[in-house]
Amino acid sequence: MNTLLEIVITSSAAKSVKSLGLNDKKRIYNAIKKLCFIPPRGDVKKLKGYDKIMRCRVGNWRIIFEQNMSANELIIFNYRHLI
Repeated sequence: MNTLLEIVITSSAAKSVKSLGLNDKKRIYNAIKKLCFIPPRGDVKKLKGYDKIMRCRVGNWRIIFEQNMSANELIIFNYRHLI
């Protein structure tokens, strides 16, 4: 199924992305576009201990998200940088 989801970004995720450089912003934007498909595309894994929360790896960054099928939304919770 190739359903597209509406993107919802939490305030903490929006705040995190403001501090990124242009190249990182572009990479994360392109990854988010791939996450809007069902199933999500890219390096995606479910987080242990959670039913619906997943992460997508983008270089040293991780996008923490959930696909809410009942509301047809992709909810971005946060971005994490790994050193």
